[in-house]
Amino acid sequence: MVDNSVTPCATPVSMVQAISRATTETSTMPLSMEASMFPGQTSSQTIVIGLEFVKELSSLMFEAILQFGSQLTNNLISMAEQYRLDAMHREELLDQEAMKREKIAAAREKEQQERTAKKRANANASKTRVRRKKC
Repeated sequence: MVDNSVTPCATPVSMVQAISRATTETSTMPLSMEASMFPGQTSSQTIVIGLEFVKELSSLMFEAILQFGSQLTNNLISMAEQYRLDAMHREELLDQEAMKREKIAAAREKEQQERTAKKRANANASKTRVRRKKC
């Protein structure tokens, strides 16, 4: 008969300890026949390689951040230029509409002046007719 009960470990193992054990055990294991021909790395060599990797990674990250900043700046400049062009276009449209309104207002004013001139002329003509009849 098989015992299916789980027995707890005598000492609990943290996740960090388990990962560090696994990496140290697998780092010394050869990956293939060729890998076993090379000498194993010491921990100081691993640290140096890790530092070189971090330096390379940080320089790549710095370059990526600079490229991102440059692209963002270019996009902002492009947006500002587009907003400026849009504002100029809107201003031109507003000027055209204002000119149309002024022309319409001038035409109405001219019509009004012509009407009043006709009314005055008719009134003067009727007054002169009345005066001629009286004489």
